[in-house]
Amino acid sequence: MKNASFRYAICFAGLLANSLLGAHAQSASVTPATPDTQGPVVPPTHQQQPFQLTLVSPLGTNGLHGGRTINTVSLNLLAGYAAGVNGLELGGLLNVDRDSVQGLQAAGLANLVGGPAQGAQLAGLANITVRSVQGAQVAGLLNYQGSAENVATTNQVAGLANVTPGKVRGVQVAGLLNIARTVKGLQLAPVNIADSVAGASIGILSLVRHGYHRAEVWTSEALPANAAYKMGASHQFYNIIAVGAQPFSDTFRWGLGYGFGTEIAPTKRLTLSVDALAFQVNEKKGWTKELNLLNQVRPMIGWRLSPTSRTTLLVGPTLNVMVSNYRASERSTYGSRLGGRHLELFNETHGRTNTRAWLGLNAGLRF
Repeated sequence: MKNASFRYAICFAGLLANSLLGAHAQSASVTPATPDTQGPVVPPTHQQQPFQLTLVSPLGTNGLHGGRTINTVSLNLLAGYAAGVNGLELGGLLNVDRDSVQGLQAAGLANLVGGPAQGAQLAGLANITVRSVQGAQVAGLLNYQGSAENVATTNQVAGLANVTPGKVRGVQVAGLLNIARTVKGLQLAPVNIADSVAGASIGILSLVRHGYHRAEVWTSEALPANAAYKMGASHQFYNIIAVGAQPFSDTFRWGLGYGFGTEIAPTKRLTLSVDALAFQVNEKKGWTKELNLLNQVRPMIGWRLSPTSRTTLLVGPTLNVMVSNYRASERSTYGSRLGGRHLELFNETHGRTNTRAWLGLNAGLRF
């Protein structure tokens, strides 16, 4: 019986979602558009109830009139359907509101709203709102607000992803992915995607169309030939994807690197930046399976060729820390010989791991 009830609730959720979107499209065609920040308004065809209790809609106190009722307090033991809420709505599985929500909405699985929402939405899996959300969305997996035009103050926190095809003013925090057209605030996730960000976009990969995009080439005593692509929302924080090589030596070495950095411009031509990079260094031409990690901190002074030019001359010291489990076939000791022993700070081996640090110098160009 319990399993049957659960299957019935899930099937009914599909019907509710379908009627939600259909009713929203129908109402939008016959009523004038209102700003997304407007609170719930009771149309002449709707009624308002101070309280309703539902098992699975329409098995509740509002019966078949749920789609034309705006409730002040709504308790849905499994799944409920209403025109809107102006107060509090709690659902064991699903809360579905055709028009709008103002106040607190919490559900074990999902909240589905066909119009705007003001207040807070809490869900175990997903919050899906067809128009904008002014307030907060917190979900175990997904938050979605569908307004593409109006700007609303929104804070989204999701275990998996936050998706907004329009504008966000606030914070997006996700376990995997944030997507928005424009953001005024903060994006924090492993992957962030936006058209533009006025604030910060922090993650492993931040793809911001109108953001910070720079190419850089440089040389150093560790890897003489290096190239990198820097990308992010702004110069305040950017991600770095890099490749480096040591082509002119007895042993050919090459590496793939990732890092992040920050840059400031005290004057129109002077720049100061700090990059942190980690390269997996491959001995000879193949891929070195053992840990062979070159970690670098690069504080750099830059001088633009002209006040409006992106081309910047770079120079600065490098702190190198090599952590390696690599052992060449002709040697009995662990560790890479990358960088030689110039200005070596320490060189220690514990078990099969060699850790070596030295100071170096790098110089290059940023475009």
